[in-house]
Amino acid sequence: MSYPYSTPNSALIESLKLEAHPEGGFFVQTDVVPNEVPSPFTVPEGKSRMLATQIYYLLTPASARGRMHLNLGATFHLHHAGRSKYTLMRPSSTPGEPPEIKHVVMGPNPDKGEVLQLFVEGGWWKASEIPEEDLKGDEERVGALISEVVVPGFHWEDHKFLSREELVKIYGGDENAEGVKLLEPYVKQV
Repeated sequence: MSYPYSTPNSALIESLKLEAHPEGGFFVQTDVVPNEVPSPFTVPEGKSRMLATQIYYLLTPASARGRMHLNLGATFHLHHAGRSKYTLMRPSSTPGEPPEIKHVVMGPNPDKGEVLQLFVEGGWWKASEIPEEDLKGDEERVGALISEVVVPGFHWEDHKFLSREELVKIYGGDENAEGVKLLEPYVKQV
């Protein structure tokens, strides 16, 4: 392992009061900016959202990969410990063109191209995972702890998981497309 990870996962889960997250991993909401703002995502108009919400999010070897999902709001990710690899996908606005895919590693080594902060615009599909090379050694001291701030504040109405059907549709209906095979492990099974 090439990073410090001083607090064992079980201690993080207990001390931060983390719970299983539907995306995979563990989380707890830590802060809400209580000011309400009109939701830019809902129809009919009139619904509101909190200005911002913040969570801790932890991946462990027992839950090493999050599921591909889309938030309509923007998400700021802040690194605390370990490393997490993000796979980001934005479908093309041009019919027949493949989606844009990016891979970003959050970690403590900016000199190796890792980032300490990651901003993901609303409308991007994303999934995080512990890099495979990190999944060796003491399971209590391998993981990824970050904070996420969602603006406007997170609401399940502004979130969805990627289905296999939607993934194939993004690739023009081609079930054998390389991108379908690449991203299928991140799809939430129903």
